[in-house]
Amino acid sequence: TSCKSLLIPAAPKGRARAKMANCSGPFEVAMDVSTINRLLQEVEQKEGRLRRELYDTVEKKKSISRRMVLHQSNISSLETVRHRSASLLADIKDTSFSARAASDQVRQLDTAHGHAQEAIARVSLNADVTECMDGVTSSLESKEYEASANFVDTLAKLHNYLSHEGIAASESENAQFVRVRDAVARVVREELHTAASKSDVSQVLRFAKLFPKLRLSDEGLTTVCLQLRKLVTANFKQGERTWNEGNESGTTTRLLAGLFESVVSIVDQHGDDLTHSFGDAAVQAVVQSLNKECDICGAQLLKRYIDQRNILQIAKDVSLRTKKQGDNNVDPRLIEEYLEEIVSICQVSIKYNRYLKERLHSKEASLHILQQQATVAAKNFDGEHYFRVLHEMVGFYIRLEEFYMYETVAVAIKINESGETLTSSVVDDVFYILQKCARRASETGSIQAVCASLHHVSNILSDQVLSFVQGELAQVPKDGFTDILVKDSKEQEFRRSWTTAVNNAEIIFENVNILNRDIQEHLHLLFEIPGEWERISHCLNEIQDTSQPFEHCSHNSLRSFANSSLQLVDDALTLLSSTSFELDDQDQENHDSLDSWVHHLLTEVDHLLHVLKPLLVTSCFRAFLNAFEESLALRIEVVLLNELRFTQLGGLLLERSVRRIVFHLSTSFPEAPCRELFGRVLQIAMMLSMESPSEVLDYWNDLLERLSEIEIKRVLSLRADFRVADVNALGR
Repeated sequence: TSCKSLLIPAAPKGRARAKMANCSGPFEVAMDVSTINRLLQEVEQKEGRLRRELYDTVEKKKSISRRMVLHQSNISSLETVRHRSASLLADIKDTSFSARAASDQVRQLDTAHGHAQEAIARVSLNADVTECMDGVTSSLESKEYEASANFVDTLAKLHNYLSHEGIAASESENAQFVRVRDAVARVVREELHTAASKSDVSQVLRFAKLFPKLRLSDEGLTTVCLQLRKLVTANFKQGERTWNEGNESGTTTRLLAGLFESVVSIVDQHGDDLTHSFGDAAVQAVVQSLNKECDICGAQLLKRYIDQRNILQIAKDVSLRTKKQGDNNVDPRLIEEYLEEIVSICQVSIKYNRYLKERLHSKEASLHILQQQATVAAKNFDGEHYFRVLHEMVGFYIRLEEFYMYETVAVAIKINESGETLTSSVVDDVFYILQKCARRASETGSIQAVCASLHHVSNILSDQVLSFVQGELAQVPKDGFTDILVKDSKEQEFRRSWTTAVNNAEIIFENVNILNRDIQEHLHLLFEIPGEWERISHCLNEIQDTSQPFEHCSHNSLRSFANSSLQLVDDALTLLSSTSFELDDQDQENHDSLDSWVHHLLTEVDHLLHVLKPLLVTSCFRAFLNAFEESLALRIEVVLLNELRFTQLGGLLLERSVRRIVFHLSTSFPEAPCRELFGRVLQIAMMLSMESPSEVLDYWNDLLERLSEIEIKRVLSLRADFRVADVNALGR
């Protein structure tokens, strides 16, 4: 009933019904069942939400009630904490007041203690100063200068201590210290100059080491450098007097070495003491000062050497001679003496620089000092005057070395002699000269001298030496090779000269490669800077390129002789061309006679090769053997293709003969790849021994490696029993 009351509203009564009847609009159609149900659902949803909110409100009320009960129970405890905190605050205020009063008393006591310590220090300082003053006076009277310097050092430390402690020294105390120090320094200077006048280095260094204790380190180090320079100059002057007395070879090198050795001796003997007294930079400062003296003295020495030897005029003379504009009145032996002297001078400079580099970059020096003194340590000895003259001498060296190389090589070619060896003397002489000059140029340490020397080596090889080799080989005309094997004594001498020339060309080719590797290994140890090594590599490549023309000369001459030597086997090849290979089983008794051409051919070849083998170097004989066997195989191939016809039996006999030749040459003369050189002939013989043309298809790909398709068909057409149509039908 309730549901119906909810779903079906009651009918309106009275005025309401009349009013509704009079109304028009949505009310007439909105009160249907679906609308009523929808409104009912919305009312139910709102009712559910209100119920949930009411439930949550009730739960919150319960939670708040519990918290209120808990807070009411803690109110009594918080009251107790408040009373105790107030009591603690009062105690802290009392303690703070007491601590402030104690701190004031401590500061007053500390101030009083400081005044007491200062008074004690003053009393102690006065006592120590008085003791030092008395010590200075007594030590000067007894000439104990080290003790005087130590007392002054103690006075300086006392002043530094007072400054560090914040105690200011009075003006009278400072003036007294300066007065005492100057008095000691004046006496030490006098003694130092007295020792210097006597050239007593040990005494000079003894007094100079006192300056750091007098707080005059810069003055002491400057004085040491000045006195040591005077010592080096005195030694050099003594050497110059020896120069004037005697003028033997090598004097300049010994004087220059003595100049540098005086610096080395000073650094080695006194370097550690100087470092201990003046600091780590002392040795570098001394070396820098002494290098200035070496720069002046060394430049004078080199200029005197140039004037003494008249190097400038000689360089002009050899330049004119090199350009073929003057007379050859310069002895190469004298030039070599000058070259060795210049190299020895360069070597002295290189060794001195190497010593300075090792000494100044020693592990004992601190990294900080090395960084500060990098400009000094890196340059080593780089005297402007000395190296200007030395650079000029290197320029003279390059001109003299050029003349020496060309002249001595020309002499070696002129006096060329043949002995018991397979080559003549020119081979060893020329390469000895070139190697010696290249190594000597490297000992100058100059990249310009090295590159110039290597350039001259390549020019000499490609000009003088190559012209000589070509001239020696040109003495044997191509049509004269047949006379070489004649047993006549004159022809034997002619044969020996030709083989020597060929051997010379081949050995020169090998020696160029050896020389190039030797120079490269030697220079690689001396020049490690990439830019310099690129220049050297370019010069070495030029030398390497000069080797090929010598090999071409040798092999061309051997190839020409190999072609001419085939005349010796003409009879055997004529016998081959006259032999009939169209055989059948009825010609069994004539089979053995078919190999007679092989016997004649091998006899002539053995004679030729056994005569030549002792006369040629291994590489030349190998080259000749290759050329000869290649030409021989070609001649046999020409005879087979143009002058003979075959049956299968004839092909089998031919294959046996060819294999006999290959086996004999391979075993008797293994220097050449005989099987490879006779490869085409072996394949031709194999095809001529086949049973049918179609059999060649089994070997088609292998045959095409050496023969073309047309050549294969041409070989098969030599078989008298093969049809032409079957041969032409072959191919893939």
